[in-house]
Amino acid sequence: MDWMTRLVSEFAVPLLATLSLLGLLIVRVVRTSRAALLRPGIAPILFVGIATAAVMLVGSLTISPFWGRRITLISLGGIGLLLVALLLTRRWSKGLMLGLSIGLLLGSTGWATPSIQAGINESGRMLRSLQVVHPLWLVALAVLPWMIWISRKSLAGLGPIRSKLALATRIAVTTLLILALAELRLSRTSENTTVLYLVDRSYSVPQEISPQQATVAGEPIDLRWQRIQEFLNESVQQRGLAHRNDASGAILFARRPRLVLPPSPVDRLLVNDAMAGTIDLNYTDIASALKLALASFPEGTGKRIVLLSDGNENLGNAEEQAQLAKQNGIEIDTITLASGIRNESEVLVEAVEAPPLSATGVRLPPIRVLIRNTSPNRTVDGNLELLQLRDGIERPIPIIDSAGVIDSKATPPRVRLRPGLNSFRFRDPIPPDDKSGEGTSFSYRAIFQPLESAPEAGGKITVGLPGDRYQNNRAGTHVVLRGKRRVLFLEATPAGPGGFTHQHLIDTLRRAKLTVVPLSVDRLPSNRAELTVFLADFDCVVIANVPSELLSKDQQDVIRANTGDQGCGLVVVGGPESYGAGGYQDTPIEKALPVDCQIKAIKAAGKGGLVLIMHASEMADGNRWQKEIAKLAIKKLSPVDMVGMLYYGFNTQWHIPFQTVGEDRDRLLAMVDRMTPGDMPDFDPGLQMAFETLSDPQYDLATRHVMIISDGDPTLGVNGTKVLNAMPDFKITCTTVGVATHGPASSASLETIAKTTKGRFYNVTDPAKLPAIYIREARRVSQSFLYEQRFAPKLVLRSGPSENLPGELPALYGFIRTSMKASPLAEMLIEGPRVIDQRFPILATWQYGLGRSVAFTSDARSLPPKIAGWDRDWAASDLYLKHWEQSVNWAMRGVETGKLSMISEYRDGRVRVTVTARDEQNRAMTGLKLRGGVTLPNSPPDGKPITLDFQQKAGGVYEAEFPAEEAGSYFLNAQALDETGKPLDSVRSGTTIPYSPEFADLESNPVLLRRLSDITGGRHFEERETTLRQLASSGELYRKPPEATRSTQPIWFWLVFAAGLGLLMDVGIRRIAIEPAEVAAWSQRIWTRLRTKRQDTEPASLDRLAEVKAQVGEVLERKRASRRFEPSEAPATTLGPPPGADELPTQAPSPSRPAPLPPPVAPPTNADTNEDPFERLKRAKRRAPIDRNRTDDPPTSPPSGE
Repeated sequence: MDWMTRLVSEFAVPLLATLSLLGLLIVRVVRTSRAALLRPGIAPILFVGIATAAVMLVGSLTISPFWGRRITLISLGGIGLLLVALLLTRRWSKGLMLGLSIGLLLGSTGWATPSIQAGINESGRMLRSLQVVHPLWLVALAVLPWMIWISRKSLAGLGPIRSKLALATRIAVTTLLILALAELRLSRTSENTTVLYLVDRSYSVPQEISPQQATVAGEPIDLRWQRIQEFLNESVQQRGLAHRNDASGAILFARRPRLVLPPSPVDRLLVNDAMAGTIDLNYTDIASALKLALASFPEGTGKRIVLLSDGNENLGNAEEQAQLAKQNGIEIDTITLASGIRNESEVLVEAVEAPPLSATGVRLPPIRVLIRNTSPNRTVDGNLELLQLRDGIERPIPIIDSAGVIDSKATPPRVRLRPGLNSFRFRDPIPPDDKSGEGTSFSYRAIFQPLESAPEAGGKITVGLPGDRYQNNRAGTHVVLRGKRRVLFLEATPAGPGGFTHQHLIDTLRRAKLTVVPLSVDRLPSNRAELTVFLADFDCVVIANVPSELLSKDQQDVIRANTGDQGCGLVVVGGPESYGAGGYQDTPIEKALPVDCQIKAIKAAGKGGLVLIMHASEMADGNRWQKEIAKLAIKKLSPVDMVGMLYYGFNTQWHIPFQTVGEDRDRLLAMVDRMTPGDMPDFDPGLQMAFETLSDPQYDLATRHVMIISDGDPTLGVNGTKVLNAMPDFKITCTTVGVATHGPASSASLETIAKTTKGRFYNVTDPAKLPAIYIREARRVSQSFLYEQRFAPKLVLRSGPSENLPGELPALYGFIRTSMKASPLAEMLIEGPRVIDQRFPILATWQYGLGRSVAFTSDARSLPPKIAGWDRDWAASDLYLKHWEQSVNWAMRGVETGKLSMISEYRDGRVRVTVTARDEQNRAMTGLKLRGGVTLPNSPPDGKPITLDFQQKAGGVYEAEFPAEEAGSYFLNAQALDETGKPLDSVRSGTTIPYSPEFADLESNPVLLRRLSDITGGRHFEERETTLRQLASSGELYRKPPEATRSTQPIWFWLVFAAGLGLLMDVGIRRIAIEPAEVAAWSQRIWTRLRTKRQDTEPASLDRLAEVKAQVGEVLERKRASRRFEPSEAPATTLGPPPGADELPTQAPSPSRPAPLPPPVAPPTNADTNEDPFERLKRAKRRAPIDRNRTDDPPTSPPSGE
């Protein structure tokens, strides 16, 4: 069967061509009558066709492409020489031409057979891969039979051949147009390859520092990174001419990947750390880099990934992404960095052991610090200190003298680390009667600083510890204290002379026997872990009229997790700067609330208009930041507000035309992503367009605001100044944000714009501050959230906070419009004024994770009798105390009776949580339903919190696990529920991963990299200088992928172009008639002219013709003169030429007789008059030699006797 397969694969093309040609000839013979075959010319055509097919078959079977190419070129050269000889000598050799033609057929068939074979195979694949986007258009092909029937009659006058050609052309044009309308798509094989280089820049890749080399600034040079940069550039430069169209790109990655150079056919690939920006180098996530690479490849090319890493993956799963790469036909070539190198000069602070939960006034046991020295034979001396962080104050904890402690009295204490694990103990000396820290949770942090190292057996002392990484020289833990239940009350501003803004509410809660701690938000810890420990001391958090820009995203996320994962209560009090009016749309705190801060589009008073003027800035990632803050501003507007965006392209123009935000906010955000602002020369056009739009009365805007972000370079002209002066008359304000301004002059220009329009000026040097600025300014625009009229709130449900409220509630004088969350857990207890079918809650509650949250959308700013807020009637009634006491108590964290205890253990990237349940008699509590939550060190990447799924393992013992891949503190909470779902008890704990696993890896992991290459069929290399140089120069990385890549491309435009050519062809067929007999006669004349030699005659020029004409005219004039005086017997008549006058004499006349005069020239006839002048000129040219001969003969005498 192998020979049959080879025969079909190698000789399919010649066999198919020969059989097709022979089949056509046989069909033609069968259809032709015998009499027709006997006609002259038919038999030679058949013979030539059969002979040609036979020669092509022999050539395809016997001649290889190598010799076929040479025979073809030789044959073409011989034919060319033969044609040149024909033109020069008029000689032709039929036998030689026949031989060269046969050679050309043999050679070209042998040369082209593989290409034709591949072309046929590719055409077959392309035809099989045809796709139709709109198949319904193919129904229109049913008109073709009707067209054929109609056209046969209308085209009958063209003759049998032309009519068939015209009909076929029309059918083809119609078919092409129908296929174009159906959007036919074609799949083809790509010849190009795209290579993406993935470079690991995490801390686990050891540096190769050269003490002899340094930068200009004196910083050491990492030779390994320098070698990698040269390798990337040389690989692209030396990929070869055959790969000049191949594309190259680069991704730098650590914890997150970044596409620093998108793939393109470049000649150089220059990569540096500045391109990566601020990426976290404390982790290695190879999977995310592979995922980004898979999404970054262009369509229609071969794909290859070149991964340069040490293989120490501590986030994600690279093998899963490798499987996806294999499914997409993408190879992964891997290069192991720092292969075979082990770092033995490392000190790791592995743990700080302290009880995670304690009670107020209980003395803690000694705190233990574990430190590992990875060197097998060297000791390390250094300073070790343990600090307690409580209420923002650090306090050192004294060490207990033990083995390894050199000096316990020093500050900080000095210790000696022996090879292996070392343990040190510390005692916290807070006396029991010291109440300064009662009820306050705190943290411990241990820090080790190596000073010197030496061989354990004695020897030379080395200063410091070369190769040690400081990131793993510290660790920490947290201690949560259980005490009196407390409430944290967050205000927007610090307390003034009369107390806080909500002092009346704070005093009311204190009258309800609640411990309330008021605090302005600027005093909250900014660190996630510290804020989590700080909030652990409180059982409920109240946020009163605090705008969202005063809380960072991390702070908001910790407050959210404190409710959902730790069970702490959350109460949000309204006001003019809360909920939607405070910019809480799409924030973490909004997720924890029972209401959404966004509302539907309604016809309400207070519609605002915002115009954003964007100018390209020169700060790092300037365009990205502009897009982010523009989208943030649009998100903070209500659906009824209006927004527009101006930017500079070739001139100042609307990128987003001024329009209502509406419900389809994503459409506007997508338009922002497509923006590329240019360098605006002056502010005048933008200010003019913004002023004309915002002042237009058709929009009926209550607030009008302009925001400009610029570096201050654009000039402010006379027209712009006039516009600024007119803006206050129309209540238009303008805020300017200066980013990377070029000195005081640029800042002064922006500040002038803001002051003239009573706006604000921000001089920003840190781009991280831009979001808060845009949130604050966007809030000035949107007034549709506010409802500031007197209304009677309606009690719709008695539950929790509204359980004991009266049926008729006092009036309120304002609230913030919100929408209830679409969840069965969210309940509306008190309702405000409706707008058509839209309901707006005043008081709403729900269970969020392990905690509860309450939303009160009116305010609590009243301070009777001095200050009257929206709740003035409530604040002056007995309802006030009852309402707020019930709301805060309902949201409070569940009680912790001590029946539950929790321990946690970290191992191999996972944390195991064990909860033990015992009742008052120490009996195991079985059959409990436990639910738990985890507060992570950072926000989860997918935004979904981790929940603990507890399973009972023994009597009263419940276990759960969760992945812990990041370093930091994990705060755990578990709640026990009864059969009805009511909380019975709860317990909190925590665990700390002191540093990233990145710093625990002491050598490379080539096993993982080889596995990635094996999965995808790639190749593995080691990072050696010679290996990298050979790999770059060989072009190996740009080799053709094993699987051909096919790309789907639309071809409708080519179909339309072909249809247009078909229309021209149809016109030509109907208008131009080609007669075969005339073509044959013309060809015969050309061939005869090439074969016939020209007569060697003197060329006649126009001057010669003029001379002959003059001689003939002179002769005729003499003849008329001689006859003028002769008598005439008859009237003068026009004489024609005598017979034979235009013929040469058959014999020479006698010399004795005079030569006869030239015959008279006959006058032109009608036929001559109408004759073409060029025809007359050609005839005169032909007659010129004859006339010359007659004129040049010497005159002879007439014969005697005449």
